[in-house]
Amino acid sequence: MTPSAAVRAIATTGLLVLLSGSALRVGSLLPTRSPDALFAQPSAAAGAVSVVGWGGYSSAAPENTLAALNAATDVGAARAWIDVRLSSDGIPVLMRDATLDRTTDCSGPVAEMPAAALTECDAGSWFSSSFAGESVPTLADALALPGMTLWLHLADAPADVVLAAVSAAGAVDRVAIASPRAADINGVEAADPSIETDFVA
Repeated sequence: MTPSAAVRAIATTGLLVLLSGSALRVGSLLPTRSPDALFAQPSAAAGAVSVVGWGGYSSAAPENTLAALNAATDVGAARAWIDVRLSSDGIPVLMRDATLDRTTDCSGPVAEMPAAALTECDAGSWFSSSFAGESVPTLADALALPGMTLWLHLADAPADVVLAAVSAAGAVDRVAIASPRAADINGVEAADPSIETDFVA
């Protein structure tokens, strides 16, 4: 079965909507920007396709929050793509944008606020009042959730800092690392060749 045929088969179940903004890469189907939150990725098994939550399941819950990750688990997603940025005090946190304005009640650059303050930002109300009070999670919070593999997009977080958090959580066997920077990919592969890496433009 080709990836596109497998995607169509999954889409007919109502579980997956693959978006026109997706781009085929070697070994992956990666969205560029998506109004829905699940996409398909060919797996190592012949003909198999795994379902990946984009920012968690971000059409069911606010993106890059623990609620979105739990929602992705609830619908059977095998992986979740999450965006990792660094707080001003060097703590990896989940946030797609460089600034807080779009998805929280705080404002300004993520990199200029300490993690303790970031976790006090309301990252849910913009999505729905039922998610009011949902916080900006740290990477450690996300890694503490059981289940799916987390596909960590290093938006601006350095690979060594992220790897230290992953190691501290004992989660090396359930992460993959994606970055637009070749130095990050090279660093991860040198530190632990067992971790899957993806270069994203």
